[in-house]
Amino acid sequence: MRFLISKEVFEKFPNYIVGVVVATDIKRNCHKEISKLLNCIIKETKEKFLIENHITQCPNIAVWRNAFSSLGWDPKETKTSIDAMVSRIVKYGNLPTINDIVDLVNYISLKYILPVGAHDIDKMTGDMAVRFTKEGDKFTPMGQIMAERVPSGEVVYTDDAEVRTRKWVWRQGEKAKIFPDTKTVFFPIDGFIDVNYESVVRARKELADLIGSLFYGKTQVFLVTFDSFKTDEFNKIINYKE
Repeated sequence: MRFLISKEVFEKFPNYIVGVVVATDIKRNCHKEISKLLNCIIKETKEKFLIENHITQCPNIAVWRNAFSSLGWDPKETKTSIDAMVSRIVKYGNLPTINDIVDLVNYISLKYILPVGAHDIDKMTGDMAVRFTKEGDKFTPMGQIMAERVPSGEVVYTDDAEVRTRKWVWRQGEKAKIFPDTKTVFFPIDGFIDVNYESVVRARKELADLIGSLFYGKTQVFLVTFDSFKTDEFNKIINYKE
């Protein structure tokens, strides 16, 4: 697979950045360690945002709300994954536990206040891309069987077969699920250079380190920016093969 970001997305959001971790040979024997990390960060998140009083004052969340507004999406109705998680924690004080990989993603996302995704590479078709949708694109909502049409002009994560995450970093679909037997994962960490570049870099490093130390997996890391897109380097650093 390759990871591609369309020219149109970069032209509208030139400061967009994605830190990437590609993990292989993942083993699943670290539930207690992951649970401890996640429970601690949930507690810290609730305390932090109760003190700060308002989620929208956080720069890492505000930048996404502004980006969503510029695309015509109501950020109160269409929240990024991190915005939704923080809002849930402030309201309810918890998150549902899915599995070790998803819980690790949520830990990293909460610690750095960044949208972080996870996609099973072995269940993907062709390449992964961030692009605007076109006529005929489809998406299967989580927990459903039938795919639905996606309106044209929506920024999405998609492989060659189907949209995997609608509205950029809003909602992953059924085809993007991580399973108990998942061994090879593509993790994107989304941000903006002028707001949270260092957070993206640190989150990428910690995620790769934890995949190695807790899951005994092998990792490759990449950083995709508009500058890398404009050079030949873009076509080299985002190419992944087992």
